[in-house]
Amino acid sequence: MQNLNIIKVRGARTHNLKNIDIDISLGKITCIAGPSGSGKSSLAFHTLLTESKRRFINSLPTDMKFFWEIPHTVDVDSIYPVLPAWGLPQHNPVINSRPVALDVMGGHERLQRLFMELGSFVCPDHHVPYEKYMALETVVTNLAKDKSGEDEVYHLFCKAEDYRRNVSNEFNPSRTFDGKSVKEFNEEDQWYELFRVKKKSVDLILPKFKETKLEEGAELLLYSLSGKKKAQFKNTFEYRCPICSKKAPSSKVTTVESLSPLNALGACPTCEGHGAILVYDREKLVKDPTKSIKEGAINFLNFSHFLHLLPAFLKEAKKLGYDLDIPFKDQPQSIWKFLYEGHGKYEGFNDYFEYLKTQRYKKNIRIYMRSMQTEMLCAACEGTRVSEEAGSVTLVLKDSIVTFKDFLKLNFENSKVMLANIKKDLIDKLKYEKLISTFEKLERLYSVSDDLGLGHLQNTRKVRSMSSSEYQRLLLSKYLSYEGSQSLFVLDEPSLGLSLATQKKLITYLRKLRDQGNTILMVEHSEFLKSTSDELVLMGPFAGGRGGEVLYQGPYKEEKVKLPRMDFDLSGKKTFIELTDASIRGLTKKKIEIQKDAINWVHGESGTGKTSFIVNIIANEVHKYTNGTRLSFEDYEFKKLKGINDLSCVIVINSSLDKISSRSTVATYTDLGGFVRKYFANLEVSKKLGLKEGHFSSNSELGQCSSCEGRGVKTVEMYFMEDVEFVCEDCQGKKLKPYYANISDGTMTVYEAFNKPLSEVLNHIRLTPKGKRIFEYFKILKLDYLSLDRTLVSLSGGERQRLQLLSLLDKKTQGALIIFENITSGLSHHEYAPLAELLHQLSGTGNTVVVIDQNAFFAHISHHQIEF
Repeated sequence: MQNLNIIKVRGARTHNLKNIDIDISLGKITCIAGPSGSGKSSLAFHTLLTESKRRFINSLPTDMKFFWEIPHTVDVDSIYPVLPAWGLPQHNPVINSRPVALDVMGGHERLQRLFMELGSFVCPDHHVPYEKYMALETVVTNLAKDKSGEDEVYHLFCKAEDYRRNVSNEFNPSRTFDGKSVKEFNEEDQWYELFRVKKKSVDLILPKFKETKLEEGAELLLYSLSGKKKAQFKNTFEYRCPICSKKAPSSKVTTVESLSPLNALGACPTCEGHGAILVYDREKLVKDPTKSIKEGAINFLNFSHFLHLLPAFLKEAKKLGYDLDIPFKDQPQSIWKFLYEGHGKYEGFNDYFEYLKTQRYKKNIRIYMRSMQTEMLCAACEGTRVSEEAGSVTLVLKDSIVTFKDFLKLNFENSKVMLANIKKDLIDKLKYEKLISTFEKLERLYSVSDDLGLGHLQNTRKVRSMSSSEYQRLLLSKYLSYEGSQSLFVLDEPSLGLSLATQKKLITYLRKLRDQGNTILMVEHSEFLKSTSDELVLMGPFAGGRGGEVLYQGPYKEEKVKLPRMDFDLSGKKTFIELTDASIRGLTKKKIEIQKDAINWVHGESGTGKTSFIVNIIANEVHKYTNGTRLSFEDYEFKKLKGINDLSCVIVINSSLDKISSRSTVATYTDLGGFVRKYFANLEVSKKLGLKEGHFSSNSELGQCSSCEGRGVKTVEMYFMEDVEFVCEDCQGKKLKPYYANISDGTMTVYEAFNKPLSEVLNHIRLTPKGKRIFEYFKILKLDYLSLDRTLVSLSGGERQRLQLLSLLDKKTQGALIIFENITSGLSHHEYAPLAELLHQLSGTGNTVVVIDQNAFFAHISHHQIEF
C-alpha cells in the first residue's frame, strides 16, 4: 500500500532536473532553496503544480474543461498522490481592465450577499428604510381623513374570476355590483363583494382584506352605498418612506446577482461595469508638443487612414492664422477647439472619432483607437462599477447608515473596521439570516490582507495597476483564508516585498493553513522563512546544466551569509531629485530626496507608498519630461519636483518582461543569437550552399521546419479531450529543417549551439567586441548556464530581472533614472556580490539607481537610504 505521509516524485526531468526522486512531506511546510536557476521552480511549479493542475482539469466534465487551458504534460515518471493545487506566481499576470482587488481576494460575492440579505433601500431625506405598503392602504388613509358621512357604508368588491379563484368556489357572496349599483347576488355581474364596513369602522378594512388572501395584481373596487365614493385599483404593493410617504423608485435589485458589476442588472450603465471610461487623451493626440505642426506634432494625423486629411488641415490652420513652424506647446489654447470641431474643409477630431467607431470591427482600428485613449474614473459610479440602484442598497446601523457604494469605496483597513460595526449592530439579524458564515469569511479576508500590509488597497483598486508584490499578497490573502484541507499550496517567494515583521505574521498564517491538514511548498530565499519551515530542500550545486540536483533535505541548517560591502567615495558634492508635499491614493509625503549618480535604497513597511511615490509620481513625471508621455495615469498631487532637468530617461525594472510571447527566447531578447547565426552562415559549407543567417532561425521561413512552423512540437486538438502534444517527426524537435540544424563547425551542430549552456557554446565562437561584452555580463550575472533557445516564459523572476539589467549594461545607458523593484527576488546570497558590482557600475556611469527592496544587504552597498 502506498505511503500517504508523503508525496512521491519519481524521475523528474523538467528543464534542468536530472531525473531526481524526492519525497515531499504531507501536512508540512517545505521550503525549497538554492541558487537562481538551480531547478527550484522547475520542481515546485513546472512539475508538481503543473501536473496537479493538469490532472485536476482532466477530471472535470467535458463541457466544463472545454473552456480551460490545459497545462502540458510534465516530464516525470510518477507523482503520488496528486492533490488539488493552488499556485502563487511571482508576477502580476492580469492585463484585463475589469478585475479589482476585491474580486481577486474572493470577497465581492460575499459582500453582495451580505448587503442583499441585510440591506434595504432608504429615503434619501430621512435615511430610514422604505416600508412596504398596499395600494389599499392609501385608499383607507384618504377615507379616514374624510370627516363627512359618518353613517356611510363602504363595499369592497373584486372581479368575479378572482373571487372564485382566491376566496371561494363553493359559497357565493351576498352582493354583487353591476357597474351602476349594489344589488343582491347575481352570478352574471362582474364585481363580487368581499365585505362591507361602516365609515366609523374603516380601520377594519385592512385586516378583513388580509383574511381574503387575494393574490397580488387582482383588481379591486371600493364603492359607497350612497354612490358618492368610488375607487377602482389593483392589489399592488409599493415602498414609501414612513415619515414623508415619498415613494421608492421601482427596483430591479432583487437577487445577489443584481449587485454584481459583471452583469447588466448591477453594472453601471455609463462604464458598463468597468469603473472607468475611455476618453481621447490630449497627450496622446499630441505626443511631442516640442515639435511644430509641420514636424508632425499632431499624432492623430500621422495615422495612415488620415494622412489624406493633412493638406486640408494645414490649409485651414493657415487661414485661421496659426503658425505651423512654432512648437505646438506655444500655440494658443484656441487651437484645441479648431482641432476638435474643425473649420472649412477640415472636419475636426470629433467627426473622425465618430467615423472610427463605425470601423471598430477591424482589429487595427481598435488598437489604434485604444492607443489614443486613456482611462478616466467613471463619474457616475465613482469607480465602484455598480449602478446607482445597486449602489444605494443600504445597511441601517444604530448610529449611521452605509450604502453598498460607500462600502466599495473603502480601503481594506477601513472595511475591516466597518465590518466590526456591522457585526456589533446587526449580530442578531446575522444569526437569524444564517449569514454568520459568509460574514466571518469576509471578516477573515480583510484581517489577513491587512496583516500582510494591504490595508491601503481600495476594494475597487484595479488589479493590473498593482505591483507584483501587491498582487502576490492579495492572492496570498485568499489562500491563507482557505478553510479546507488536503490541498497543496505552491508559493513562489511569498516574502517578496515583505519586511521581517510582516514575514512573522505570514508564517503564523501558513502554520494555521498547515494545521488544517494542507501541504505547503514554497520556493524561498528568506533566511527567516527557511528557518521556520518544517523541512528544507536545497537544490544545486549551481545553475542550469550544473544544477538540477537535490543536495540536502532535512531540518534547517544555518549558513553564514557574508554580505558584500562596497567602498565608495562620499566626499564629493551631492545633488538630489527632490519631491515635496506629494499625495497619492490617500498617502502623503512631506519630502523625498533621491541622490543622483548614486545607489538609493528605498525600504519600509508594506503599504507605506514606496512604489506609489517613486514609480507612479517621480518616474511618471520624469517620463513626461523626457518623452512627453506618461507611464501611468494615477491621480496625484505634489508641490515641487526638482533635479530632473538633466536626466536622459527613466527605466523601471520589475520581475516581468514586456512584449514577450511564448516563442521569445534568450536568443531573441539579446543579440547573441545573431552572433551564432552569423558564425554558422560564414562557415565554408554554408557559403557553398548559399545559406544566410535566416536559414539558422526557427522564426524565419528560410530555416524553420515547415511541418511544425519552428515550434519543435505538434499539437493535435482533441476538442472535448486533452490536446495531444508530440515531438515533430520531421525535425525531431530541433525546430529547424534537419539539414540546417545538423550543419557543424567540427565542434558542435547548429542545434547544439542553441541548446547547450552559453558557457559551452560562446567560448568556441568568434565574437565581436560587443558580443564579448554581452557574454561577459552573462558570466558576471551568473546567467551563462542559460541556453539561447531557453524560452523567457520559463525563467524565474530573478532571471528575468537580471536579463533586463544585462540589457541596460549592454546599451551603455547614461544619465538615466533606473528603478528596480524587488531586484533580489529569486536570488540567493551567493549572487549578491556580482549584483552589487553591476549596480555600482550603473551609478558610476552617471545613472541614478533606485532600488525598492526589503533586503538588508543594500544597507552595505547603497550611497543613500530612503525609509518609508
